[in-house]
Amino acid sequence: MKFKHLVLSALAVSFSTASFASGGLLNQLDDSTEGKAPAQAAPKHKTKPGSKKSTDPVAAEAKSPLPALTGDAFQKFFVSRARQERLSIDVHQWVELIQENKLDQASYLWTAVEPQLPAKFRHEGQAAQLYTLWKLGLNQVFLEQWTQALADNSYRDSAAELVFEQLSTPNLDSWLLNSGLIVSPKQQTVLGRLPTTRNFVLTLKAWSVLREAKLAEEILHGLPVDNKLVPYLAETAIVDHVKRGELKAAAKIIKNYVEPYIGSTRDMELLAKLDLISARILYQAGQLKAAAEYYSRIPNQTSSYLQAREELSWIYLRLNDTSRLRGEIEAFFAPALRQSFLPETHILRAISDLKMCYYDRMERDLREFMSSNAVWAKRIDEALKADTAPAPASPDFYTKIAETSVKNLEAELSHLNQLTEQSLGAALPAVGQQRHWKDYAAIVQSALAKAKKNQSEEYSRQWKNQRLALAESIRKMRFVKVEFISQVNATENATGEVLEKKAMVASNGNSIPGAVVTKDEGKNMLTFPTDTELWPDEFFKLRSAAQAQCLRKSGVRK
Repeated sequence: MKFKHLVLSALAVSFSTASFASGGLLNQLDDSTEGKAPAQAAPKHKTKPGSKKSTDPVAAEAKSPLPALTGDAFQKFFVSRARQERLSIDVHQWVELIQENKLDQASYLWTAVEPQLPAKFRHEGQAAQLYTLWKLGLNQVFLEQWTQALADNSYRDSAAELVFEQLSTPNLDSWLLNSGLIVSPKQQTVLGRLPTTRNFVLTLKAWSVLREAKLAEEILHGLPVDNKLVPYLAETAIVDHVKRGELKAAAKIIKNYVEPYIGSTRDMELLAKLDLISARILYQAGQLKAAAEYYSRIPNQTSSYLQAREELSWIYLRLNDTSRLRGEIEAFFAPALRQSFLPETHILRAISDLKMCYYDRMERDLREFMSSNAVWAKRIDEALKADTAPAPASPDFYTKIAETSVKNLEAELSHLNQLTEQSLGAALPAVGQQRHWKDYAAIVQSALAKAKKNQSEEYSRQWKNQRLALAESIRKMRFVKVEFISQVNATENATGEVLEKKAMVASNGNSIPGAVVTKDEGKNMLTFPTDTELWPDEFFKLRSAAQAQCLRKSGVRK
């Protein structure tokens, strides 16, 4: 409300005519201002006494009412200002097209009409061109031109810009997220210099520093609590603090910014993400039970659910809560999740089997771990070797934004080409291909090249993250294997059973030498050495003894 009064006050100061001298701008834009001739109009001719009506054409034009103002607030403002200036025929035609919402036709004329704009009407002309671009959905071009215009202090504080802001800046945060616009380094420099006295400037700055941790946290202080960029700026700052071990600073951002935002929007997806971040911070701080509570309340309808349950399983493992751990593990191996990238679920099951002394299941755990992740390993390697990485299976927020940018910029370039072709047949003064179309096409092509590069980088980032996750899983599984062999060897020593050394030698070949095959005459059973991996059938005779010893040590069997 305060902003509206500021706009109306600025408008009242900007105009010298009597029709705008009193009251607010929008209240003055009614039919009572129609038909008033400008100060430079030709003098009226007096009629003779007794004459009913003058036949003078100039007098008739001055007395005839102009068409009523129509359209939105900016159109009414723009046309009313145009009526106070002496405009050329070309500019007058352009104004009429904007008033009649023939914005595509108005867009053809900009190169021709821009030099003809009167000095006192130049800001209104700039704002009208921005309005045309915005309405036509040429969003990248609009952002580029708007940023350049805002760099001019006189334009930024003009009545035309203030009225245009009333129309274009509400829901600017949503518009930016849906458009996925590219901010060039030059635009970032301009935005960095703009004063933050208006909320929309902060929103533009927030969009330009979405992934810059220090600047993101600074912008957070000034944004309204319900601005849709708040959770993403906060996430950038939180991750930075957590990486540096500053857990209290990360928790403070959650309390001051993320929680109030979610309280105002009631967004379940963001609430789940907040719980996931909070749980990870508590886990890193060693508060396992508190972390488990946050993981447990993430709904299964959200995209964070599977990741949360996998991480919760590690907490159950560390808390030695075997029953809950086994329940989570069984759920992960449901048929519906067979194709999901969850490499650590096999490790959790293997560790659990080891703790429960299920030695006979360990070979299955390793086999399924290898078969399941071999597919993912191949996909990851192929994706990272490709000239252009393919889309990941589950794109995150930044990957989706990059995809949106490419899609929208390709559509905008197509729209520009269509408008350029249509303008070739436009009426005078737009003859031939206009310069502004070439400039606009160059803006979009540059942004599209940057967007495609961003998309490729985001795709590669996610594939690299999956590769790191898989490599870490393989490392952990090796420790599980070593622990298993260690336990079985310890059992062997305890029971006094000694295997022939030649039977324990692992062969690296594809065939088994006959010399190392032994026969247990008492049980009529053949024993073979392992091939590459240390999962020998020689452990077969020790498993029952090892399991009994394991259960005795755990207190299950006495």
